[in-house]
Amino acid sequence: IEVACGSHHSMVLTADGAVYSWGYNNSGQIGSGSTANQPIPRRVTSCLQNKIAINIACGQMCSMAVIENGEVYVWGYNGNGQLGLGNGGNQPTPCRIAALQGIHVQKIACGYAHTLVLTDEGHVYAWGANSYGQLGTGNRSNQPYPLLVTVHQDRILEIAACHSTHTSAAKTQGGGVYMWGQCRGQSVILPFLTHFCCTD
Repeated sequence: IEVACGSHHSMVLTADGAVYSWGYNNSGQIGSGSTANQPIPRRVTSCLQNKIAINIACGQMCSMAVIENGEVYVWGYNGNGQLGLGNGGNQPTPCRIAALQGIHVQKIACGYAHTLVLTDEGHVYAWGANSYGQLGTGNRSNQPYPLLVTVHQDRILEIAACHSTHTSAAKTQGGGVYMWGQCRGQSVILPFLTHFCCTD
């Protein structure tokens, strides 16, 4: 029911909540426990065994899944802290983000090397690379663990992250669209309201 692609690896989420991955695996982004490339789809098991995934996303060389209970599992390259584990070490198998304990995540989005999640309360958390302000934290320092992004008082309904331009976006319940990161060649370090509006 979903497809996600990194630079050289891919994932699919099936209707029954299983996650399959394949492709280049130099940093463990396939989640097999090794760094051997995977030419055909292989089910991601380990910590995901017997869990039902509801959303998946890929960064350049990392992979992520949201489980039906709101937990987030991550694996692969972590050189910029994009896995949100509080360190910079690669992760060859799925690992739960402990810093999100008690937070019910509904959706995840990955940029090239940064990550956004949307909670069931309409809040956005971000972590990873931040050289263009794509985390929306008011600075350009990388963050290895999830930080709350202050977007607006209105509830956030949708999030997006762009691989190529290091940009993040959020849509509010009132139809406002906020963006931050590399916007028209500038580093926008805090979410700003664009002139776009969304009525969908």
